[in-house]
Amino acid sequence: MITRTNRIAAFALAALILSSGTAFAGDVIYPGSSCQGGNDNIKYSATGSASNVNTASARNLVCPIIKHNPADLTLDSVTVFLRDEHASLDIDCTVIAHDIDGNDFDVSPTLATTGSSPISQPLQMASVQGTQNGYYTLQCTLPPMQNDRSHVISYIVTE
Repeated sequence: MITRTNRIAAFALAALILSSGTAFAGDVIYPGSSCQGGNDNIKYSATGSASNVNTASARNLVCPIIKHNPADLTLDSVTVFLRDEHASLDIDCTVIAHDIDGNDFDVSPTLATTGSSPISQPLQMASVQGTQNGYYTLQCTLPPMQNDRSHVISYIVTE
């Protein structure tokens, strides 16, 4: 039988767990289709990747990063998996911590793929430090389509 004392104890335990500030531990995996390109030249596949289908121009993708522990302002790492199909141009990516007004607060060094490859190439992005009520994005520039499309396949966020 559930007594008033048991209910109060259960409520107190739940409140303690919810207010403890326990950090989210682990990785979160996002599909490349989470990224937005802002025009018709970005193709989103049924398998979850995002690619540039424009044959003349590079296209920028902005990929959201959700912080599961907003009290910890450090984003430890982002690993992005890319498929670079352009013979002479690489895919460039960077991670940006924005302040509440959308200004860049901290920017990781830009990393790039190392030539064309039919298999995915991981880029391990550096840590960035955010601000209270700020947000984070992964931004990648995909080269124009040449033989095949270059893709953002997925990205893994570690807090």
